[in-house]
Amino acid sequence: MFTHLRQANAEYYLRELGRVLSPAGVAVTTWFLFDKRAFPMMQDFQNALMINEIDPTNAVIFAKTWLAERAADAGLVVSRAVPPSIRGFQWVIYLQQQASGRNSVEIPEDRAPFGVAPGLLG
Repeated sequence: MFTHLRQANAEYYLRELGRVLSPAGVAVTTWFLFDKRAFPMMQDFQNALMINEIDPTNAVIFAKTWLAERAADAGLVVSRAVPPSIRGFQWVIYLQQQASGRNSVEIPEDRAPFGVAPGLLG
């Protein structure tokens, strides 16, 4: 569950997954993702948006390109990307070790409809 980690912590756990995941293993992870191209004011080192900087357990949203790059740096590929059913909600990202012939899939654009998850608001 990467939806509530600061960027440095997410990088650490991606490296750990790359280290401990077996060649046949699959890590099923969840993320909040955004397209950084929509935020031209962000600098290269800025790849996460926090809902609450004081308490990141509220939610952290990561740049899709950052995730793909950090996964590759950790020896992982995105083998499957399941978009959210409501725009802006969590993605399910399957990660596997890089292996010969195993390519990373592109994380698609979030095309889910806008809305509110049932029961989320009182």
